[in-house]
Amino acid sequence: MANAADPAAPLPGPGPDSSASTFLGIFPRVIMITFGITGISFAVSLFVGILCMAMMGMFRGHLPDMRLAYRMLALPVAAMVGIVAFIVASSVEVRHYLRTKRLNQKSLGPNH
Repeated sequence: MANAADPAAPLPGPGPDSSASTFLGIFPRVIMITFGITGISFAVSLFVGILCMAMMGMFRGHLPDMRLAYRMLALPVAAMVGIVAFIVASSVEVRHYLRTKRLNQKSLGPNH
């Protein structure tokens, strides 16, 4: 929210001494992002697997074994997406932490 007396004033932010993120705060964010993306990918791939199994059953004329949608499609896809999400989230969070740390050091100036 802008200052009521001066609406053009910049918003107050964290000072140069406080870091926006800590190194220990990276791990919980990476885990939450990884589990979220893995869960969404598992749900979507399971839905697609069930639809494919149902269509195969209609074409073949018998009831398919729906457990194969879990075993053959949803679980492997979720595992691969989870690994990729963990690697990408880790690299993005570490890069963000290092950039924030570097900017905080620059804002302190050469005297500190």
